[in-house]
Amino acid sequence: MLGPNQEARVGTMDSQILTPILTGSFTLVAGVLGAVLAGIFARRGERSRHQAEVDRQWVTDRRAVYARYLALAEVMHREVDAIAVFLSYDGKKEVKQEDDDVISEGLTDYFITWDDELSMANSLCPWAASKSARWWT
Repeated sequence: MLGPNQEARVGTMDSQILTPILTGSFTLVAGVLGAVLAGIFARRGERSRHQAEVDRQWVTDRRAVYARYLALAEVMHREVDAIAVFLSYDGKKEVKQEDDDVISEGLTDYFITWDDELSMANSLCPWAASKSARWWT
């Protein structure tokens, strides 16, 4: 059996050991928590940088689609002007036969360009304007 002095030493010994154990435990928990938070913030920052890059690329792609459409529309406008020079200003004069052949050929080219290129570019413009077109995000 232990005497009263020995029991007091054992209790004092426990409190002397308990303080470093608690301090070490809190230090370990704080270190692990700090590492977890650093990982979370790093991931959030990487996502933010990735989203900024996607948005920048998206603007570039959208500008390319609109530029292609506007360039084709300008070409189509020039083709209309090229055909219109053979028509009379007031519409009262008859079109000459040789002019009619040029107009027919020009209109054929116009409709081919419309069907093959401009209508496709025109259908891409609403797609490019929507955020649902971002298939890579």
